[in-house]
Amino acid sequence: MARKRRRGGGQKPGRAGGRAGLQKQADPQASGGERRLVGGIEPERELEAFSALRRCLLDSSSAIYMKKAGFLALLCSTLDISTIPQVVEETGYRDMPVTIVDGVGSEDANAGAPGPTTDELLVQTALARRLPVITEDRKMMLRLDAGGLPFFNALMMLHLLLFRGTLDPAAHSEHRSRLLEVCRYSLRVLEYGEEVYQAVLKHR
Repeated sequence: MARKRRRGGGQKPGRAGGRAGLQKQADPQASGGERRLVGGIEPERELEAFSALRRCLLDSSSAIYMKKAGFLALLCSTLDISTIPQVVEETGYRDMPVTIVDGVGSEDANAGAPGPTTDELLVQTALARRLPVITEDRKMMLRLDAGGLPFFNALMMLHLLLFRGTLDPAAHSEHRSRLLEVCRYSLRVLEYGEEVYQAVLKHR
């Protein structure tokens, strides 16, 4: 059984924060390495990643943020999204329109010993299945990058929906406002997100 992670690190509920262990923080960006975590690549490369993305795994915090912002189901109808049972248990979203796959490594824990965390299971599953991950967790992003896998946060997934034409700019703006009410990204992440947003508008 996966060990449940503590959330929030003493921060306000809904923040993508907390720096102890594998807790969530909002500094990371999207798909590819330490530079990506601070918005250090060209936004046009983000659009290339949007074009290529078809299947991915979903982490707990991103699921929570996107559901509260009102676009989780829409994203699930746009992409082929999977997750592990531990994420469903953490979120309580048993009706998520996603494919449930067994977490790789969940069977490795010795009886009586603490099992891997949900984050650890999700990373191991992504690496084994070679799937990108939607997550807000910086340490997960670094591990995924080390394994050569893309990753995206909730804000980038919202931009993907605009890029794909699933949302128009007005609907995108409404969902973005709702997302930022529950997930308070750092200024540099928001600045990079704005660059990607402008790149998407030029592409439309």
